Amino acid sequence: MLILLIGCNAESGNDASKRNADWVWWVDEHTGKGEWIKSGDQTTVKDGKYTKFYFNGNVYSKGGLKNGVDIDTIFFMIPLANAMDLIQILKETMLTIIIKTVY
Repeated sequence: MLILLIGCNAESGNDASKRNADWVWWVDEHTGKGEWIKSGDQTTVKDGKYTKFYFNGNVYSKGGLKNGVDIDTIFFMIPLANAMDLIQILKETMLTIIIKTVY
């Protein structure tokens, strides 16, 4: 008996050609369907989970949108990053936030 299984190659978040800063892996909350969407400043998606990537394919952040608003975002640091560089970035960021708040 020979059984032949034929299936479609479903889209997944493991597509190496799209795991970069230009694309976002999106899973819609209502349908559960995952798809690649182009990265940008504005979005048309409303409710679901996303994964963003660094240029080298490593995960940059994972989070969700509810009514188009960012919720529950987790950022991943590049493992090879120098801790002192991270501290300097955080200091500069906080200084920028304080200056913008005061002025």
